[in-house]
Amino acid sequence: MLDADSGHEVDGPLVPGRPTPVAWLPDDSGFYYVAGAAESPSRQVRLHRLGATPTGDHDPVVFETPFRQLSVAISSDGKWLSVACAPGAQAGNAVRLANLHQSNPDDPALRLVHDGTANGAQALIKFGPRGLVYAITNSGSEGGRVCAVDPAGSFSDSWTDLITLETGHVLSGCVALAESADGPVRYLVTSTVAGSTRLSLHDSDGRLLSNIPTPGSGPCTLTGLIAAPHAPNHAWFVHTDFLHAPAVHRFSLTDHSTHPHTPAHDNNGAGPTVRQVTCASDDGTEIPMYLILPTGVREGPRPMILTAYGGFGVSAAPNYSPSLLAWVKAGGIYAITGIRGGGEKGADWHAAGSGRNKPNAFTDFSAAARWLTAKGWTTTQQLAIRGSSHSGLTVATAITTDPAQYAAAVCSDALTDMIRYPRFGLGTWWIKEFGNPDNPEDLDTLLSYSPYHKVVPGTTYPAVLLTSPRHDPRVGEAHIRKFTAALQHATASAAPVLLRTEDGVGHGPRATSLLIELQSDTLAFCAAYTGLALRAE
Repeated sequence: MLDADSGHEVDGPLVPGRPTPVAWLPDDSGFYYVAGAAESPSRQVRLHRLGATPTGDHDPVVFETPFRQLSVAISSDGKWLSVACAPGAQAGNAVRLANLHQSNPDDPALRLVHDGTANGAQALIKFGPRGLVYAITNSGSEGGRVCAVDPAGSFSDSWTDLITLETGHVLSGCVALAESADGPVRYLVTSTVAGSTRLSLHDSDGRLLSNIPTPGSGPCTLTGLIAAPHAPNHAWFVHTDFLHAPAVHRFSLTDHSTHPHTPAHDNNGAGPTVRQVTCASDDGTEIPMYLILPTGVREGPRPMILTAYGGFGVSAAPNYSPSLLAWVKAGGIYAITGIRGGGEKGADWHAAGSGRNKPNAFTDFSAAARWLTAKGWTTTQQLAIRGSSHSGLTVATAITTDPAQYAAAVCSDALTDMIRYPRFGLGTWWIKEFGNPDNPEDLDTLLSYSPYHKVVPGTTYPAVLLTSPRHDPRVGEAHIRKFTAALQHATASAAPVLLRTEDGVGHGPRATSLLIELQSDTLAFCAAYTGLALRAE
């Protein structure tokens, strides 16, 4: 730990096992943190006092759970401690509160105020001006709601609704603000529509006061919405879109304005254009999609990359990507579709593409590919698909379901053996998302799309580039290696099936130099097999 003003080391280092949230006591004498590695049978919230043994072995355990997702937060006045835990990604959570003014911080009296572990409901306790306690939850509302909380007594089923959004909006963030010490509370809310973020201001009773213009002129993403106790009339958030790199912006409650807080990257000159379209899946469900088009795009099909995520309630949101812009500036089209399983339309949209409904996500993706060719945006000889992690599973499923639809595919860091996935990496964390292969009904669903099991010898597969770290502690590198071998053995095509591996990287971010090399190889591969390289000459 370092003193922020002087830069001097004051304690530590402390190694909790994995990245952890930190909640400092108001007098800076210590902090709560989460301990326990991924393979540990339990995870703990501990309190570390500055000057204590830096290994953390003697830090008191204030909460322990077998659940793998664990977070901790504390109100700015140091009165309320919040601990939330969940059995896995996108599962319902349990939330506890303790009054640190009435119990020992080393042994806080944590009281259960929400339990959605059985029905999948999530809640997040938030703190605001003058001791305000409120919550964001998706319990009882597809798009989420903001609730007033009586921290002294009420359970979540008796929380009072403050803000519920109109149909089609999904709540993504909220902060409570006040212009002065005795001024009225206002709620600044971020919500998404088809993955693009909106900003609105509400009064203390939740009524809409105004819709706040977001930076830029097109669909965007706002994340990291926060307020600071020392400046309760301001909020900060990070803005990005397809054309602009992330930049911090500040909202002022005084005049309802937003201004860049850090220098923003500007896309020089006339840049690409962004279109929002929809297409129908096989069952008629409308699927949202973004098309990022080159400057002055002419009629007629073009080389295209199509991608989607479609898992864990994660939305296909407008985000800045140098590799996306490189493809578009070279003359190609980039398409991003919000298939079921993501979070574009709320909890029900996620549920419609998870578990035994997971095949809906892959049906949506195939429908989007067919729509793009039918509408003349591209052709099957010019269409590449790419994805990593869950998005890579989407790609792997696409090429084993309808290989003739695509000219090229890039599949990175992906699950491909859906029957054995719980045996690799952190696979047991994702049983709620995909289902349990030991359950016969789940097994039938998993076998219906498991890419490794859908490879058929003698099939003409597209050109495929598979990428993976040498060791992937999250997914397990065996998935990509097995799938590569199966495709190489099976394909009847003259197009290659290649494996690219890297040392010294994991499943997540990598050094910029390595990222540039990976993206360059990926784009070059897609260009070579869709004809973009010829157009760019």
